[in-house]
Amino acid sequence: MADTVHLMPPAGRIALRGRPSDRAFVDAVVSVLGVAPPEPNVAVLGAVSLYWLQPTSWLVECAPGDTEALTARLCEAVRDRGMAVDVSDTRVTFRLSGPDAVTLLNKGCSLDLHPRVFPVGRSALCAFAQLHALLVKTSDAPVFQLTIPRGAQRHFEDWLAAAF
Repeated sequence: MADTVHLMPPAGRIALRGRPSDRAFVDAVVSVLGVAPPEPNVAVLGAVSLYWLQPTSWLVECAPGDTEALTARLCEAVRDRGMAVDVSDTRVTFRLSGPDAVTLLNKGCSLDLHPRVFPVGRSALCAFAQLHALLVKTSDAPVFQLTIPRGAQRHFEDWLAAAF
């Protein structure tokens, strides 16, 4: 199966909400993060990553030590045009990599993960092994990140053991 599947170190996570049609909201996000909220199923990967979740919702991921200050800066910037809330403790992320990563992922979800359809920087909310998950392709190697609710970690690990 996948060459490696491992639990990623804790990350800072911030739920960001606002209207992408509101230029002031978008400008406020750019002033703090340096990038605009991405379009559907797109991830902006970097030291601070930004994932599209829903039409008015994104997930910001940063170093754990930066979460409090970044949340405060986002709250101040978006003010009454949106919101930013620290949700770091609500999710865990697994990294899946190697030549058989796609085969393993296809056992848990029905997304088309072919590189032409799901290139680096593509993200998708999906049902994965009966869980609500965020799947992101981070490298052509291939490398994927699968973010799930923290309370579902044991379920995912049991599913993974059975999938091998």
